[in-house]
Amino acid sequence: MKNIKSIALIAAIIMVAGVGCSKVAEQKQEERSAFADDVVKVGVLFPFEGEKAVLADEARRGIGMVLAELGRSNIQLVYANGGCNAETAAAATARLLEDKMVKAIIGGLCDEETYAAAPLAQAAGIVLITPATRTFNAPHGDFIFQTSPSEQGVERKATREFVAAHKDLYDTAPSQYAAESYDAMKAISEALQQDMPLKDALYEVSFEGAAGPVDFDANGEVK
Repeated sequence: MKNIKSIALIAAIIMVAGVGCSKVAEQKQEERSAFADDVVKVGVLFPFEGEKAVLADEARRGIGMVLAELGRSNIQLVYANGGCNAETAAAATARLLEDKMVKAIIGGLCDEETYAAAPLAQAAGIVLITPATRTFNAPHGDFIFQTSPSEQGVERKATREFVAAHKDLYDTAPSQYAAESYDAMKAISEALQQDMPLKDALYEVSFEGAAGPVDFDANGEVK
């Protein structure tokens, strides 16, 4: 009889413990889900005003394609005019960095923007990916990346698919700026899905991008 009571007691304890563990697991899952739903702001530092504004519009369409592919997304874009001017870009970058919800910056499209923004982003520990500055020789810090490949014009399946999708969405062919900005935004979106700091996750990202393979080396450049 005592053995039966002991077995019953043990079974009851196991059931209670199981319920407790289940609740803890559910709570942790809810916490992860809540974190995944948190708004993540991405700054976009392009020359939205002036004669280079047409390039900014092209690049912005590339970024928009990624968000369209994601459907429902917790990514919110914050636009800042870099003006293809170092002083303007530095001031715009500083404003972006004041927003603690900004976790990354895509930009600039001009050398002046990139060279002004990169040291500020690096000092703040915020990822910056430049999609167009090809003269931006590494290293500039472990938070600085670029998606402009050294080898361009190579026909790839991913590129053909990107061109077709861009034409379907915007009724126009994409520019190189659109392709490289698409790759920058896609790299960020994929890195955000990883359970590690954004900067570290970017070094693990690898995919066939619209402008070429995206696989960052130790200097943050696409290989």
